[in-house]
Amino acid sequence: MKSHSLEIKKISIVIASALMMAACGGGGGSDSGTSPNQSAPSQPATNPPPEPVYSIEGAGVKGPLKYADVSLYKFAPGNTNGLGLLVASATTNENALISDMQLVGEPDDWYVIQFTANDGTIDMTTGSSPVFSVLRNLVSAEQIKEKDFLFATPLSTLTLKVILSDLTGEGITEDTISASSALVRSAFVRQVSSQFNTRLTVPIVYGDTNEDSLEKLWEARLSNEIFAAQLFQFRRQLSGDTVVLDQLMNALASDLKDGSVDGVSKNELPYSSDELAFFSQSVNKLNFAGANNKKISLLLDELKTEITEMGIADIEIPADASLSNISDQTRILLNSDIDDDGVLNSLDSDLDGDNIENQMDLFPTLASEWRDNDLDFVGDNADTDDDNDGVLDIEDAFPYDNSESIDSDNDGIGNNADIDDDNDNVEDLNDSFPLDSTEFQDNDKDGIGDNADQDDDNDGVADINDVFPLDSTESVDNDEDGVGNNADQDDDNDGVDDVNDVFPLDNTESVDTDDDGIGNNADTDDDNDNVEDVNDSFPLDDSEYLDNDEDGIGNNADPDDDNDGVDDVSDAFPLNSAESIDTDEDGIGNNADTDDDNDGVFDINDMFPFDSTETFDLDNDGIGDNFDNDDDNDTIIDALDNIEVARVKDDYLAEAQIEWLVRGKTTQGGKASSSMGYHVQYYTYDETDPNNRIQRYTEENFFNGLYNPIKEAWEVTFPAPSYEGNFRTDVSFYCSRANNICNGERITQLYRQSVYYSVTCTENDTCKFFMQPDPGVNITSNESGSLSATSFIQDNTGKLRVSYRVFGDDVTLAINNSNDHGATWFKSTDRLNQYSSSRTVLYNAPDGALYLLTSCGSSSLCVLEEVSFGQWDRKASIPIPTTKTCFDSGICVTHSPSEDDIIQLDSGEFMVSFSRNTDGNNVNVYTITSFDLENWTAPVQVANDEDFDFGSKVIQLSNGSLLMAYISYGKSGIEIVRSDAGEDWEHVQTIEKDGYASSVISFTKSNEDIRLFYVRYGKLYYEILQDNGQFESPIYVTDIEGFEPHVIRLDDGSYGMVYSLDHNETRDIFFENLGNLN
Repeated sequence: MKSHSLEIKKISIVIASALMMAACGGGGGSDSGTSPNQSAPSQPATNPPPEPVYSIEGAGVKGPLKYADVSLYKFAPGNTNGLGLLVASATTNENALISDMQLVGEPDDWYVIQFTANDGTIDMTTGSSPVFSVLRNLVSAEQIKEKDFLFATPLSTLTLKVILSDLTGEGITEDTISASSALVRSAFVRQVSSQFNTRLTVPIVYGDTNEDSLEKLWEARLSNEIFAAQLFQFRRQLSGDTVVLDQLMNALASDLKDGSVDGVSKNELPYSSDELAFFSQSVNKLNFAGANNKKISLLLDELKTEITEMGIADIEIPADASLSNISDQTRILLNSDIDDDGVLNSLDSDLDGDNIENQMDLFPTLASEWRDNDLDFVGDNADTDDDNDGVLDIEDAFPYDNSESIDSDNDGIGNNADIDDDNDNVEDLNDSFPLDSTEFQDNDKDGIGDNADQDDDNDGVADINDVFPLDSTESVDNDEDGVGNNADQDDDNDGVDDVNDVFPLDNTESVDTDDDGIGNNADTDDDNDNVEDVNDSFPLDDSEYLDNDEDGIGNNADPDDDNDGVDDVSDAFPLNSAESIDTDEDGIGNNADTDDDNDGVFDINDMFPFDSTETFDLDNDGIGDNFDNDDDNDTIIDALDNIEVARVKDDYLAEAQIEWLVRGKTTQGGKASSSMGYHVQYYTYDETDPNNRIQRYTEENFFNGLYNPIKEAWEVTFPAPSYEGNFRTDVSFYCSRANNICNGERITQLYRQSVYYSVTCTENDTCKFFMQPDPGVNITSNESGSLSATSFIQDNTGKLRVSYRVFGDDVTLAINNSNDHGATWFKSTDRLNQYSSSRTVLYNAPDGALYLLTSCGSSSLCVLEEVSFGQWDRKASIPIPTTKTCFDSGICVTHSPSEDDIIQLDSGEFMVSFSRNTDGNNVNVYTITSFDLENWTAPVQVANDEDFDFGSKVIQLSNGSLLMAYISYGKSGIEIVRSDAGEDWEHVQTIEKDGYASSVISFTKSNEDIRLFYVRYGKLYYEILQDNGQFESPIYVTDIEGFEPHVIRLDDGSYGMVYSLDHNETRDIFFENLGNLN
């Protein structure tokens, strides 16, 4: 949309702009101790493209609101104030501008932006708390995509209410919006000539403010301040402060439905028609809304001060920007007569007296305008481009048709629609010169029509000199036989075709043996060997002229010049009897050469020393890898084989050395290497328990391949299992760099090949596998796959419940239960297949409800409720803003939130804590709250550490305050923080762990006994919260052999823990009762 404004004199602007950049990035966590490749698919997967992220800038203005809450909702016409789903939230900063608001996903349809005052919000104009607690505006998806400056004012809030009151079954339309804005402007804007839009005109100077927008900006700001002041004083006159301003605007919107504010509405109004006379007072006597001793007449000074405070230098407000340009108050006031026709505005069907009724007049208060063809808020009389097609009306043949502007042949049909623009009876599709009636054909496509072109075939010969003017392949015919020289086979007619005639234009010569330009008939040295023909034994053979042994064979043809028994034709060194072969032709005979085929690999390392195309044979089958189409001999051709495992045998002796070679491919089909960032990893499984890898190899570091640059392959070397049986080793090839960038590309695929073999004992030997006793109660002994505990609770019925991840063919979440204090366990009926987070949290609310907090997507957390035993329903889905990290390659990675804890406070409010990557380098802890698990507050950052913080746990103390502990990798310890209401968190202490950082911590609470459990160097400790608010004196509990445990206090006063442990060649979860720990 184009912008028009009147000339503003003596304006100089220096725009102070700030480049705001959004970092984007990604990542999710994996279970501690588990290789990240174990949950990857064995086949390539296609990642969906990342969702777009739109940064949102703007401000709430009455005057500008500092430190206000900002919310962006989907527009819902049926809801109060049109507020639908909350899609983004933020706050305004010290300059009253929105800080760090982003909309994730493609915008569509309409939105409502809302600015809400809180206890810390300040109106920059008054320096006090704002009197308007809420400001709103209707925003289009296109405004968000175009990165428009979004705002809300008292007039935009009223406009939204008028729009909502005027909606029909057809929904919202541009006509509805434009009419509502015009209606509000006609009722409450005092500048007769004003053209600003109550919904679109920005009323505040900001970084991108330009000269053209200053006049409308001033009009919009001035009008909003006047309206706000009048409305504020009108409310106080009506009822003191008992009527809420937002409710009063609801009444004005209802009153306006008949076209004017006259105290007449089908709804009950809080004022009468007589009381509307308040609006007739002079605005010069009004104070700013919320300021008792500051007149609106000082707005210009306030605006200058405001610009300085916002850090925008060198701004000069328009010289005529003052209250003096507001028309006589009696001309536009409610129930007055703007056009002096004796009819009150409230009864006048033509307010401006331009003979166009208000309902047909887009400018009902401006007599000079009534129509706006392109709906750009500039009337057609003033608009220099009425159809907004970028062509001025004075130059536009069709000023009201934005699809046409030119009519070349003046036939009344625009060029876009005309099929013959130059009217030469040749349609444009067939006319090489559609705008030139003198030309239509251009044979040589040189841009010059044939009528004017002097060389129609563009062969460089003018038509008057060209025997073939329309044939670019011919221009001369020397023998005038009608065949051009280029096509003539004998140009000189000497009986020798040109293709065999060295001198095709000279009939005295046709042969030139030595190609020296002199025909043999005239040449004295026909073979040009510098020996004249009279002295040359071979005058037509330039390779010979001497025959030393006079055998009729020249020296060059003698089969063995050095008499070494090797004919010269086979002798690379015909004059050197010590050498006869030079395979790579590098001038060094094979006897002395250390690399005979010159392929860069020494003969001692080259399996094919005489073949420069081959150096290695992966499967040792005698065929070099370059020629072999199945390098690992697994019957899968190399073109289809992304991972090759070679030199595999079907049977091995127990403890015998297994030696394989593994090769992987890049995405371009080349050989991958470790220097590119690729890696080979392998895990071995007993086929009697195929889902659990043999932990011995993990403990003894037999799971990483070693790259051999000479063999261009990874060596996989490990001892065969020590007992007989059938085994499987899964060999995986993948990009191992943290950002998944290998060889300049982002690689997310993992390729895996399973190798099956048997192990037998040596002769006269017996080898068996012996099970080790369990350290505690194995609660997952009948479960297949690798297991990892995520949380542990005792519910209100006394049942113990453990959630855990299952790593098998799929990664899923399961729950095990015990009714006898951990003696026996049984699994809940259903697995939660769609959830597999490593930090899933179980929580038993005071009312007995059981909740489960987990991740449910790249940018959401979910709360599930157990509706019956083992059956879960999703209770809430909480969108969490994500961040991205982008690399020099152009690839961006999205960072997802990770759930930490959920509790219900004494107030009934739920609090969720989670960890989120903020900028690609740091991870911080946040909290959100909700009373109904559906509407959540904006995230509150617990600490601003440049650190890696996660794993938070929260409890509420008896005095109502909140205590949180979380893990800090940067400090290698546990941070303790406290908050009175969850809004501001105060650091209490750091529990240092001597360079060792936990991954799991547990809180227990019994009356005033608060304990914190953690692990340090394989030992479980706890500390008790003291009266001084500090945890002190670590108390040793027990050694921990497996992964860090989850600890709870049981209802009998004892303590229990669950943990994952690699045991008897599998990973299970165990329960142990730790006793009373008094």
